[in-house]
Amino acid sequence: MDPRPNLPDLSDSDFNFDIENDDTTVNPTSPFNLDDIPVSQEVDEDEAIPQQAILDGLFLHQEGAQGDGQTWEQTSVSTINLSALARMFRIKDRSSAIKLLHRRVNLVLDTDLKLRSDDPKLLWKGSKHFLDFILVVSGSIGLHAFIPRTIADHNYTLTLDLRLQSRQFRPKFGKLGFDPTGSMMAIGNGQSTELWLGFCPVGHVEDIALANESPLLSEKHGDTRLTSVHYRMGVMFLASVLSQIPSLPIHVMYAYGPQRDFRDWKIEDATNVLSQRRIVLRLQDVLELNRLIISEWDDFVANAPPAWTSDGWLQQHIPLSVACRYGQNQPIASTDQHALHVEARNWHHERDYSRIRYLSMAVATHISCERVRSWVPIPVADILSVHEVVYDSPDVDVRQSVDLLSHPARDANQREVNVYDEEGRRIPRFLGQNRPDTQKCGLLINLETIPQLFSSYVAHDEHLYGHFRNTFQT
Repeated sequence: MDPRPNLPDLSDSDFNFDIENDDTTVNPTSPFNLDDIPVSQEVDEDEAIPQQAILDGLFLHQEGAQGDGQTWEQTSVSTINLSALARMFRIKDRSSAIKLLHRRVNLVLDTDLKLRSDDPKLLWKGSKHFLDFILVVSGSIGLHAFIPRTIADHNYTLTLDLRLQSRQFRPKFGKLGFDPTGSMMAIGNGQSTELWLGFCPVGHVEDIALANESPLLSEKHGDTRLTSVHYRMGVMFLASVLSQIPSLPIHVMYAYGPQRDFRDWKIEDATNVLSQRRIVLRLQDVLELNRLIISEWDDFVANAPPAWTSDGWLQQHIPLSVACRYGQNQPIASTDQHALHVEARNWHHERDYSRIRYLSMAVATHISCERVRSWVPIPVADILSVHEVVYDSPDVDVRQSVDLLSHPARDANQREVNVYDEEGRRIPRFLGQNRPDTQKCGLLINLETIPQLFSSYVAHDEHLYGHFRNTFQT
């Protein structure tokens, strides 16, 4: 057998299938056979490789120097079918497998192992959804993004930490309604959520059209942290309102600092708020803090000394609450109707959405498919026992109710004619039959077109955008 065969021409005859007569059979528990190492890589036992030679070899490619032999990128590319690898594994052909490591190999899936995504025998599933990210921005001054829609909750706590001056606001997508550069102040955590104050320009609060024109967070922006002077202003304001809550051990000696020049004093000289590493607030404390922030901000700005207002920043910005939570991978949109109603109630109680301007989220959908043996029609009576009304479209603006008894189940191409329920969910009309041990198909993703999955615009769904705009932009 040719020691360096052309891989595309490999066939069963090129391999030794008679394992009992194969002298190259390796005991799985035996050490690696050093005879397989090329001569060019062998080392004399009495003479070690000089350290400089090792360094030259490591940095040869980076320095652009030419070695004595071919680099990995210069070697030719061969192809091998997945079925050939399967045969190697099945017959335990270790020798051929090791030889593949000495060359660049392009793995090709056999034609009989692939199915088109529109194959009628494929059952696609995409009913499992997970919340990966959520960003909530209030529409006016206050802590509305942190406050649930209730007046009592013995499980609710919110933890303030005003020593987070160096924390960057890192969400890569979503809508703030203003440029976060030099405007974001981390103030703590609550209910697995990062808590921020976003100092939004007054014009963006008063004119929603101006806020809507602000780019998404996917656009490049500068350092989001407040400057040291603006951070000090934010902390002193929070200390002044926290000190008015009797249950908290916060004291303020000098509301605007003991000296006129910011360079002549530190926060610790004016208040003890930073000595409290974490300030745990109950719901009633948060409600009172929210009330004080709303009522005290204008007076705090109006009474600020000239050193505080000389750059105009304090007068031109308003603190909005921003809640950010990501990475939790929580399942949402359950297919169980009872669980779905409980979930909807939880969303409703989480916050008062009439006080929220923007809500951005990232939802991950688990997509899978399997090959079925046959499709069995679901009796119309079973569908109508669950769904009183059935529609021909998920779009509430154009959909029409249909009579399933006369509505065709398949089109001219023998594909299922979709119907939908009141909430726009597709109602299956056929049931795929298969063995219980049927394996899922592996999905081959075309990475050149995958960005289309993340488009911010969905054709024919303008009414949905308008609905969310009216709901979450107030």
